[in-house]
Amino acid sequence: MIKRLLRAIVPKRVVNTYHVLEARVAALRAGLPARKLLVIGVTGTKGKSTTVAMLAHCLTALGERVAFSSTVQWGMLGKTWPNRSKLTMPGRGELQHFLARAVKAGCTVTVLEVSSEGLAQGRHLGIAFDAAVFLNLTPEHVESHGSFRMYREAKERLFSSLNRPWRKTLNGKKIPTVIAANVDDSYAFSFLRHAADVHVGFTQTDSSVKAVPGLAILRAEQVACTSAQCTFQVAGAQWVVPLLGAFNVQNALATLAVLDGLGYDRSRAAVALANFPGVPGRMEEVALNAPFRVFVDYSHEPASLQAAYAAVRLLEPKRLLTLLGAQGGGRDHAKRSVMGALAAEHADVVVVTNEDPYDEDPEKIIADVATAAEAIGKANISRITDRRAAIAKLLQLGQAGDVLLLTGKGGEEVMAVANGKLIPWDDRVVLKEVWATMQR
Repeated sequence: MIKRLLRAIVPKRVVNTYHVLEARVAALRAGLPARKLLVIGVTGTKGKSTTVAMLAHCLTALGERVAFSSTVQWGMLGKTWPNRSKLTMPGRGELQHFLARAVKAGCTVTVLEVSSEGLAQGRHLGIAFDAAVFLNLTPEHVESHGSFRMYREAKERLFSSLNRPWRKTLNGKKIPTVIAANVDDSYAFSFLRHAADVHVGFTQTDSSVKAVPGLAILRAEQVACTSAQCTFQVAGAQWVVPLLGAFNVQNALATLAVLDGLGYDRSRAAVALANFPGVPGRMEEVALNAPFRVFVDYSHEPASLQAAYAAVRLLEPKRLLTLLGAQGGGRDHAKRSVMGALAAEHADVVVVTNEDPYDEDPEKIIADVATAAEAIGKANISRITDRRAAIAKLLQLGQAGDVLLLTGKGGEEVMAVANGKLIPWDDRVVLKEVWATMQR
């Protein structure tokens, strides 16, 4: 509440100057650690955390000593710990401190999830990125940025930062700057237009985009997804992604594109990817020993929600029961009705509940989502404010052969409520607790 009040009364140019100075000073205090690491940034609306984890996993298998940060977790040299801050790119020098720790630990590569909010606030300043990955762009955080164009331009700052007159030399090797972009997205060339030594486009459609001087194209062919994995071919070589959901092909292609651009061995990367364990809270199955299957997923905007429903349909459920809400805190009111309508179109049972209300009235957020779902007139819709009670309702309704999908929180371990508080919350833990109680 205080932060919102300050934003309203302090001129934007003053706020921007403060963020720039804060980022620059933090980098200097930390000893400019990014200059001693190969740094890869990943941005887009959806798929960022999974792509970061894929890159970290493959780079480790390729012999690098890797640190990474994402919305989901932090990692360094094989150890991971959850990101409980609810910030993709934390400020106040925390990201620079993490990079300094990585250098001290002997890391050679860092992979960072990069958000539009973090870029708009200059948190990338002082971080010398070597590679930037663009996944996709759909409306999100539009209200906080002012317009969709400003949202896109904020993300482009990562790519424009590659245009510098010097290159790193690490372990005797000169590091090129690389841009990898999903050319299936209509905004790809807004990102590819920025200067870099290497430009790579990747596609999994019959896109007409061809390799031209200055732009290499990686094309996935014979894409096939089952309930256990996705497979595809690139230049005749088979790739396996051991995850549920066709959207993971895009994440895998992004991983391959940036590794190609940086000169890593493609065949070794393919072996590593086939053993990728996945990311907590991203289409993660929760084992309950129930006659139905239960998944949690972070999907919190329309494009990712639609992709999650498509992934679940690969399991051929008797019925799909889903639980969803929407974020408060002034975040994208317009998407709430779209998400409610999507849920009602795809699921047989929809339970609308609390998610991360921040300072907003949870009942109002739920009404925004549920009203749109009810207007579709297809699914059985319930409104339950208490998320624990909503989960209990979903479990009670589950029958043999059903799939239950809880969206919005995924692997998060906190819930953002009024007055800036973060209270402990984990859908996976609550599912197990409620199910255990129901079995007594």
